[in-house]
Amino acid sequence: MGHRLEEVVSYPDREMSPQEGAAFEAHLKGCEECRADLRAAEAALGTFDALIRQAPPPLDLEAALARVKQGMEEGRRSRHRRVRLVAAGGFALAAAILLALAFAVTRRPAPAARQLISQPQAPPPSQRLSAPLRPPEERKAAPAAPHDAG
Repeated sequence: MGHRLEEVVSYPDREMSPQEGAAFEAHLKGCEECRADLRAAEAALGTFDALIRQAPPPLDLEAALARVKQGMEEGRRSRHRRVRLVAAGGFALAAAILLALAFAVTRRPAPAARQLISQPQAPPPSQRLSAPLRPPEERKAAPAAPHDAG
């Protein structure tokens, strides 16, 4: 931009007094730089005016509302699908756990385990009692042995 930028910008909009306008026109005759700046400013203003004068397309509120409702409905459907999928997965997991428990409870023990269950073995020597247990009636009646006060 040139040396008289304020006048270049003010001239196309006729924002100058008649005397200022005449002085600037006289300057333009001898200054190529200001004429080029003026042409660029007028082109920019023309483009800007054309854009302002264009009417925006009419807004179809009913179509916009229908698109919003459709999006909301699709979101609601996908949410219901997720809930159903999670519920089905939970039921499948519960059924698998019940089947595993039923199998574990009703399963017959292996032959070696049955033999151990049917023929109890004597406890190892470290766990044997030194004296046989007496019936509860005899235990209450028997006096306690004195302890050595060591």
